Amino acid sequence: MIKHLFILFATFLTSFYSPYYFAQEIVILPYCNKPILARGIAVKYLLILFVSLQLPSFFAQEIAILPYCNKPIHARGIAVKGHFIYLGNNNGEVIRYDLNNGKSKSLNPKDTFPEIRDIALHKHSIYAMQSADYSSILKLSRFGNAMKRINLITLELEPQLFLDGMAIENKEAFVMGDPVGNKFSLFHSNDLKHWERITPTLPSFDGEAGFAASGSTVQIRNGVYYFVSGGEKSRFFRSKDKGQTWIQSELPFKKSNASGAFSLAMKDTNNGIVVGGDYLAPNSRENVCFITKDGGITWNASTCGPFGYRSCVYYTDGVYYSCGTNGIDYSKDIVIGPTGSGKSSLLRLINGLVPHHTGGILAGDVSVNGLSTQLTKPGGMAHLIGIVGQNPANGFVADTVEEELAFGMEVLNLPNDVMRKR
Repeated sequence: MIKHLFILFATFLTSFYSPYYFAQEIVILPYCNKPILARGIAVKYLLILFVSLQLPSFFAQEIAILPYCNKPIHARGIAVKGHFIYLGNNNGEVIRYDLNNGKSKSLNPKDTFPEIRDIALHKHSIYAMQSADYSSILKLSRFGNAMKRINLITLELEPQLFLDGMAIENKEAFVMGDPVGNKFSLFHSNDLKHWERITPTLPSFDGEAGFAASGSTVQIRNGVYYFVSGGEKSRFFRSKDKGQTWIQSELPFKKSNASGAFSLAMKDTNNGIVVGGDYLAPNSRENVCFITKDGGITWNASTCGPFGYRSCVYYTDGVYYSCGTNGIDYSKDIVIGPTGSGKSSLLRLINGLVPHHTGGILAGDVSVNGLSTQLTKPGGMAHLIGIVGQNPANGFVADTVEEELAFGMEVLNLPNDVMRKR
């Protein structure tokens, strides 16, 4: 969960099937006087998303809209450090917005560096990934005007290089680009000063490439390299030796030029999520999210996936967030498996229905907020935990809203005067 501030460029879409929306406070924070638009973000304490909110049981957060520039441009990369937000824009500018005073500053107003698609921070430097007619990386000072262009390849030898994503962890960087000659364009640096192509090269299939929608097709976690591909072939790749060897697995996304894996987020060595879908069918929920629990060897569709095509997924503080053109989703826990594998039984263990109402013998113990489900009956757990079924409409027990609201309090044995007051 975001610790300090959660910023959404969003329209709230409450619906019958998403009944747990919380009232939010809307705050407008102008962070630039140019007409530009931010479209992506990588965060630690701040999350900015230009999408509409449509998700079940979303956390109450402070919502802020930050107009940061008056130029007709948009941002595709964003990162946060302290009270500064850094945005990489399609016109080539990197803009720094100060949350304390609401002022913006262009860090490279005279530089022609079109189509910045991802940015990352390391200490006092900003690394901006550019992909257009040619691709390279721009290194800027977070507080000064020093700039340096990093050309990963000689442009004359490989002018068609198109970079899709960049990840930096400590002093290590990993960059992934579309295949050239049926070989992925992969680069890395161990010190952010010397960059080299990863060899041996990794072959690709015809029609297989990367999507640069959010710059999050790649990730470094604890020194392990990850990336995903899409298009006519969607795959997951993992390397524990800086790209010398890779394990790979096929991802069951739809095969087309407009669909596939768009983003991944590995929670740890074993658990992770890949999201995507077909950006030409943003409302389709078919094949948009897959989950691994064995480090990417196998992938299964989520039981209740996102509400459509998703171009980005991000994990922080025990919560996965995903966003796309029609909304934002979040997931705090992930339980997957085929019918009959025990997903519902697990939920009934947590709220005490097992073994009090099912019978049988429970080995071990389940504790919720310090209460043992063996010693506390479901009625004593009702104020802590409940189950919402796959179809919320099937959970209604009364004919009117008033009676429906009263039912939950009756289950808790609350006095009539307390129920009326609530």
